Amino acid sequence: MNTRTVALLSIVLILLPLIPAYLLNFLAFVISSAIGFIIVIYIMISNKTWTDTKNKVVGTYFSGVFATGVVLGEFLELYSATREFAIAGLVFVLPFIVQFILLAKDILPKLVNKDLIYFSNGYLPMLIVIIIGALVGRMLTSFYSLIILYSGTIVVALLVFLYFRK
Repeated sequence: MNTRTVALLSIVLILLPLIPAYLLNFLAFVISSAIGFIIVIYIMISNKTWTDTKNKVVGTYFSGVFATGVVLGEFLELYSATREFAIAGLVFVLPFIVQFILLAKDILPKLVNKDLIYFSNGYLPMLIVIIIGALVGRMLTSFYSLIILYSGTIVVALLVFLYFRK
């Protein structure tokens, strides 16, 4: 595909679910999203996105663009029939989830290795510890528990930073 075709197809895949959701028309949202879903499935089948990494990237791009349009459409209609739009949106986002998992299965083993931790000079492990502490902190409601958790997370993150620093 040339650049114009990719750009036009990307715009169409974003606008298909976006316009009916803006107009708060559930039936039109489902029909136009089904058309976009069929386009994405056609791209996935015609490119055989399960064969190699380059085709998986193509499938992930187009399904991701369509998923972006679906999610933006859901945000536009948040104050109306949210349950129906959310269920339909979840169904239409499934190709992106599948493509992302297929792509991550190929790319992650090549990216994650011991050199990555030492290459970042300790910042990546520190960031991972802080993110884990923040995720655990979202589940707690007590102020005193949060103080202990966050201060402990910062101390552990600094120790991890100093350990992996060259």
